[in-house]
Amino acid sequence: MNINIPPTLSFQAHPMKYRPTVMKLNNEDKNYRQEQVSMVEIDLDNKNDIKTLSNLSENWTNANLVTSLYSEAKEMSEEDEYRLDYRFYAITSQNDDFENLDPEKILSVCEIETSEDDDSAFIEYIQSHPDSSSKIYPEYKRGASAMLDGLKYYYDNIRLYAIPTKDVLNFYKRNDFYPCCKNRHYLCWTKQKKLEM
Repeated sequence: MNINIPPTLSFQAHPMKYRPTVMKLNNEDKNYRQEQVSMVEIDLDNKNDIKTLSNLSENWTNANLVTSLYSEAKEMSEEDEYRLDYRFYAITSQNDDFENLDPEKILSVCEIETSEDDDSAFIEYIQSHPDSSSKIYPEYKRGASAMLDGLKYYYDNIRLYAIPTKDVLNFYKRNDFYPCCKNRHYLCWTKQKKLEM
């Protein structure tokens, strides 16, 4: 499946067709309600997009993966060698003005490596906003799950190597990922497998 957005004259984060759902806190009753958010593809040619990733790297405390993701995006923005094989995405509560991504509205980010036929993805890094796991009542929940939902919409096969902790493995299990080999930390999701479940 080809997910490339047709070229435009301006360079900016590209909104994707699929709009995943997160849970947003209602401050009055402390209950969560579903809310659609935007999935955008980060444009490596856009200095504002790279600056947004830099901001996340600096300000998301205890979120080491976003720092690695930013470093790779910055390096790839300066050279074209691996660009065609890698994509960077963000889930944001922002609904417009994507040429000016607001770092305060980013809920999760990820970097993937795609296959030649563009129907498979390997998740290099995925990071949700640190507030989602550090606060008792974070403003948003499901940022990383929303990212996985978006990737599932665009790709037929998704693979990743999970950090081997019980919480991380349970998170991926809840999102329909399963071990794909004897190494139980190497996880997969396929549309076919989803249909069989």
